[in-house]
This record gives sequence, structure tokens and C-alpha cells, in this order.
Amino acid sequence: MKKLFAGKFNFTGFCVALLATWIALNGFAQAAPDSIQVVSVIKADGTKAVHLLEKKGSMAFAVKDGQVSDLLSIEPPDSQKLIIKFKEKPHLGGPAVFPSAKVIGGYDCYNNDNDPMDDHYHGTHVAGIVAANGGLKGVAYEASLMAYKVLSGSGSGSFSTVVQGIELSTDPDRHPATDDGADVINMSSGGSGNPDDPVSQAVDNAVDSGAVTVVAAWNRSSYSKILSPGVARKALTVGASDKADRLASFSSKGPVSEDFSIKPDVTAPGVQITSSQIGGGTRVLNGTSMAAPHVAGAAALQLQSNPGLSPQDVKHILMGTAVDIGYDDDVFSQGSGRVDVYKAIRSHTPLPEGIDVSVPDTVTLDPLTGADSFEFNISVVLYFQKPVKLLILMKEYCLFQT
Repeated sequence: MKKLFAGKFNFTGFCVALLATWIALNGFAQAAPDSIQVVSVIKADGTKAVHLLEKKGSMAFAVKDGQVSDLLSIEPPDSQKLIIKFKEKPHLGGPAVFPSAKVIGGYDCYNNDNDPMDDHYHGTHVAGIVAANGGLKGVAYEASLMAYKVLSGSGSGSFSTVVQGIELSTDPDRHPATDDGADVINMSSGGSGNPDDPVSQAVDNAVDSGAVTVVAAWNRSSYSKILSPGVARKALTVGASDKADRLASFSSKGPVSEDFSIKPDVTAPGVQITSSQIGGGTRVLNGTSMAAPHVAGAAALQLQSNPGLSPQDVKHILMGTAVDIGYDDDVFSQGSGRVDVYKAIRSHTPLPEGIDVSVPDTVTLDPLTGADSFEFNISVVLYFQKPVKLLILMKEYCLFQT
């Protein structure tokens, strides 16, 4: 990013909400037994203190006067009698400081509490791709984050918690008059569904409220395997490309089975992606889950460059400036192509809602010649000097005699 732009970015006005598991960009977590007997607690300066120890998931906390004071390292982690040493608080973004200047809010919808701690690994990795700002740099590394945990430690959950997370992302304080929602939502998750299911409707509502909502297409390889809410009509659905700038072998393809709509919308890098891991350091993962946060970060950069863009503008610009990765005749594989962040940011032109195409509802087959023909009109403004392509999908073809 430093090669492309001069000066310092300021993202204090923009926020990316991540619906998955909590973010621990520079954090620490070790397994702890369910039952813990504290022998002694040693502070970082070597002095001892007596604290009540509580455990949640794989994390232990020191609690005094009802307040969580610090994360604790546990030595040894598999013992029932432990020597507890205070771990120094990590830098901004670490789980010992929540909320912080980096992670400014969030909620654990799965456990119904105010502590959206990552007890999996997926959310930490996704968060790093979007906005890590240490030795590892995310796409929009000075963006603020909101963390909404909607899945269990094993990565499973229900649509109801996902819907709750989406709704909280757009209106954290439940007061529509206040402007406290996320500008961009990233959803690297999915399940079976359709464009009218509750999660897809929640995504469409989030876009209507002003949040660019980026969703992973999923990793099913085949056609018509986009999962919900990637099938949502207003979602910015993302497939994965590899390091050779080709479509990743696992990336799910469209169309959406219910209405034959084109998905994914774009692709982004999703193979051998290095990002954050719980406990510090990095790890490498593959998936459209890794591709989606690249696009979420790109959306944040677009909004920083041009705050007046609507979610539809952001989506259209990313699609209009995307690069063909060898599937130009197969929009169900690559969508409009691999995102080009630099071109997208340089484009400041708000776009119309879409291309106006007028086609007849039915087509008559000429019984004598066997030919069918009809006329249609296209009204479009060319913003990116790219050819306009028209794909006609015929859901039904009837042959009958009268």
C-alpha cells in the first residue's frame, strides 16, 4: 500500500464489522482445564496477588472486585494446580483490551455476552486480512473493527445468531437515529439457503441501511454451489483466486439456483494467505473466507477515498474495474473478475443502479424455419470503457403444437 499512496491514511471514520469469531491480532490464548485451583498468582513485576480465576472457552481471566483485570498465562496448561503468571497486555487489537482503539465494539451473539472472544481461529485470521496493523499489514490497516461472534468455538451455529450479528453491525445501540453502525460488513461464513431466507434478507437490509456487505461464496468447487448469504441479491459475493491469478479450484460457482442470478460478483486472493493467529504470529489458510476480507478492506479504502459512495456504488466500481483472470466467458466462475484495488480507488464516479435491459417475457419459435428471433433494447452508460455483455438465461423452453 505504501507503494501506491503518499501520506498517512486516517480511517477513524470507517469501520469494518466482522461476523465470525473474535479478533486477537496480537493476543494470547492457551487451553485451560474446566476446574482450576489457584496456588499463586504472580504479577509481571514479580509480586504476588490473590485473585479469583474464571475460565471462558480456552481463555482464563483474573477477576478482582467483579472486574476482569488481565489475561493469564497458565503453567502448565494441563494441570489442575497451577502457577498463574500475569501476561503483559498486548498492543492495540489484543483481547486483553476490549473495546480498544482498534476493536471499538462488538458482541458475542452465540454466548449472549459482551465478550466476543475468538475461541476458534477463523475470525482472527479474517480480521488480520482486513486491518492488521503491526508487522503484518491488512488491506485497510488503519480501519477500526467491530467484532460480532455468531458461531461456536467449533465454527457452527444457527441462522438466528447470524441475523442478530448483522442487525447489531448496522445498529449497535438499537437506536436508528444514531450513526454508530459499520460502513462495511464482512461475512466469511455460510450455509444452505436461498435469496429469500432470513440471513439473505438481513444482508439486503444491511445494504439498504448503508453498509457494504461482503460475503464469501464458499468452497464447493461446482456450479450452483454458492451458499447463503452469498446468494443474497445485494451482497457483494466473493470467489477466490490463486497466486497464479487464476480461479482457485475450490471456489464455489453460480448461478443462484432459485433465480439464475449471476454470482459471484468478483474474486480476490484466497490461496495460501498469511494472516494473524491467536497467540501471536501468523498462519496460512485457504478459502473464499480469506478472499472476502480482501474485498472488505478494498471497500473501506474506497469509502475513505470517496465517502459519498453508496454500497451499490462500491459494488459496481469494484466489479467495473475488476480484471479478467481467464474466465471472461464464464461469469458464474469469476464474476466480473479479480478485484483491482488501485483502479477501484482511483474511480470516484458514482454509478447508476444497473443496466436497463428490455426483453420480452416470451419468445415464439417459427414452426417453418425453426428459428426464433426477437428484439431488445439496452440502455447503459460506459464508465470503465469495458464492453457490455448480455447473458440471457432461459429457465424454461416449451415445444408444443396448436
